[in-house]
Order: sequence, then structure tokens, then C-alpha cells
Amino acid sequence: MRISTLFPTVALLWVALVDAKLVKYTLTITNGTISPDGNPRGAWLINGQTPGPHLVFDEGDQAEIRVINHGFEPTTIHWIEQKGTPWSDGVPGLTQYENHSLNNVQSTKLSQRYPISVGQDFIYRFNLTQYGFHSVYIRKMQMDDGLKGTIFIRPRPTRANPFKQISTNPDTIKRLEKAANNALMFNTYDYKHYMSDWWMSEWKRTGIEQLCVDNILSESNKLLLYFNETEKMLALVNGRGQVACPNKAIVEPLVLDVQKPLTPKGCMSPNNTVMYPFSDSKLFNNESRQVY
Repeated sequence: MRISTLFPTVALLWVALVDAKLVKYTLTITNGTISPDGNPRGAWLINGQTPGPHLVFDEGDQAEIRVINHGFEPTTIHWIEQKGTPWSDGVPGLTQYENHSLNNVQSTKLSQRYPISVGQDFIYRFNLTQYGFHSVYIRKMQMDDGLKGTIFIRPRPTRANPFKQISTNPDTIKRLEKAANNALMFNTYDYKHYMSDWWMSEWKRTGIEQLCVDNILSESNKLLLYFNETEKMLALVNGRGQVACPNKAIVEPLVLDVQKPLTPKGCMSPNNTVMYPFSDSKLFNNESRQVY
């Protein structure tokens, strides 16, 4: 390699190392009771809340996130893009290595790949290379029960942006750049009034997946959100709200004929061919047609 081509490479590497910083978080997983819409139910909590705390980084940062499991069963957290750190991807049985002991958090023993056992912890270490918003979660049932959260990675100052194509006004461009680094976090997710182990047992008992939800919750870190009843959404204020689930009388005039008949709750019937188009997907019998 010529010396003239070596210097730019070294300079870029030095800039990247200077920009990168180590950002640490500790997430404690527990189980508790929540009632964001006035109906209490069990849930997984991250640092006492669900969704978990909103984590903020800068592009190029190194994340070190210690996850302590005080829940009632083993778990992991599935993160974002992993380059060179597949053991921190959080997929149990595939990339999740054996957890550390709480009495020896610096242990680096890598043997069998297990999720984080109850009373144990695991330290995830990875580089943040994809700027923007990302979700963090684990398998479907635990995610439905509250084990989820969000990450925001601010773009590095040297990253090109399209703002000059939007406006040539310097003040406008500055405001756009400020907004890009202080983006609004907005969560919208399905919400059920019962734990996932219940709907899984009902799915097995009836042969019908429990697709009807009780609410759609929305929350933001900066903006008070409002949705009216016909939109079937709920804005949370400090984690609290109310039920806004239109019944059959409200929903039926708004749906297509192929979606009818509806259940009293306003959901599609489980024997509707739109929801279950294949005969093998309708595994219920006459004694298990109850809709929840």
C-alpha cells in the first residue's frame, strides 16, 4: 500500500474512534400488574414499566447493556444489527450465550447457548451502526405481555442528509437537523386484557388463533396524543388511559360484507374465510366456537 493512501484510511479510523463512546444501561426485568386502560392484568416490566425505557445513543456508539432477569421464566432481549457481535443478538438457543452470574458480572464463560435464567444476568455489548428508530423485543408471547421497548440512534454529524433539497433557508435547515437529533418517539401496539399463556391455551383448545384484541394503545415521549372512539385507539398520559373499543353496533356499518358477521365484541367471526381461508386453519369443532 502506498503511504499516500494509508494516511486517509488512518485518519478516518481515528475520527471514528474519537466519535465512538461507551454508553451503559442496566435493564431489570420483573413481573407485575398493569392497567393502562383501567383493566388490570399481569405483565413483563423493564425497569418497572412497559414498554421499557426509551434508550438513546449516537451513531457509532458502543452499547453495554446489562439485563437482569427477576421475572418468572428465562428470557433474552433481541437487539438490532450485529456486526462482529452475534453473541449479543439475543436469540435464545441460537446466539444467546450462557448468562453471567449476578455475583460475577464480569464472567466471560461461553459454553451452551441459553436464555437468561431467573436470578441471572447477561451483558450485551455491540456497536451501533444503524441510525434511526428501532424496536427491541423477544418472542411473541413475552412481547405481547410487555417485554418490549425502543431505541433511538442519532445520526453522526458528518452523515449526509437531504435537508437542502427541502429548503435553502439556513434557519429551516438548522431546525430540521435539530428535529432529526430529537425525534419524536411514538409507540402504537395491540393490547389484550389477558396474559399470552391464556390465549395460547385457548388456541390449542379450540384450534383458533385469538386474533381479536381489546385495545390499541399509543404513547409518545413528547406529544399528548388524542384519538376519538371511532378510531379505536387510546392515548396514554403518564401510562394511563381508558378503554376505547367500539362494539358491534359501531363497527358493523364500517366494514365490508365479506368481513361480516361480526362477534358482539366487533371482531370477525373465527369461521370467516377471510380470516381463515384454508380448511386446515379451521380446526375447531361445534363445542369450541366460543369467541373471546
